[in-house]
Amino acid sequence: METTDWIQIAAIIVSLITSLIAIIISSKSLKLTRYSIEEANRPYVVIYETDVQVSKSIHTYLVIKNFGNTGATIESINYYPEYRDVIYSRQPFLKLKNHFIAPGQQFSTSIRIENNANKEVRTFHIKYRDSANRIYREKIILNEFSSSELVHAKTTPDKNTSLETVISKATEELIRRNL
Repeated sequence: METTDWIQIAAIIVSLITSLIAIIISSKSLKLTRYSIEEANRPYVVIYETDVQVSKSIHTYLVIKNFGNTGATIESINYYPEYRDVIYSRQPFLKLKNHFIAPGQQFSTSIRIENNANKEVRTFHIKYRDSANRIYREKIILNEFSSSELVHAKTTPDKNTSLETVISKATEELIRRNL
C-alpha cells in the first residue's frame, strides 16, 4: 500500500469517528430538548395557605392551584397529620380525586385555625397526571406557625368611613394577595 492509500484510510476513519460523535451529540441534544420542553410545559399542582384581610377580619384560605402550563387530573391528595377545619370539621380537597384542574385554575376553601393549639406542621402529598398520563408527585410542607409572626395592617371602618374608602381598602388587599 502506498502512502496515499494510508492517508485515504485514515481520512475515512476520522470521518467515521466524527460522524458517530456528531450523531451521539445530536441524539443527546434532542433528548435534552424534549425533556426541557416537557418540564417547561408540565402541570405544577401545589397546596398553600394564604391570608386575606377585609376590614378588620383576617381570613385564612387553603388553596390548591395549578401553576403549570398544562392541565392535570388529580389522582390523590393526602396529608399528615389529619387536617380538619375547626368550624365545619371537614377534610378539604379529598373529593378532588379524578378532577381536572386547568392551568392557572385554583380551588380554595376558608379554614379556621382558632389558636396555636390547632396549628401544625403538615405534609401534603399530591399525585396527579397530565394528558399524556405522566404521573407527578408533589410533597408540600406547610408550617402553620410561620404566619403567626406576620403583621397585617388592619383598618376598621366606622359609620363615618365612606363607602369608597371601604371598597378601596378591600380592593387593595385583594390586589396585594393577587387573587
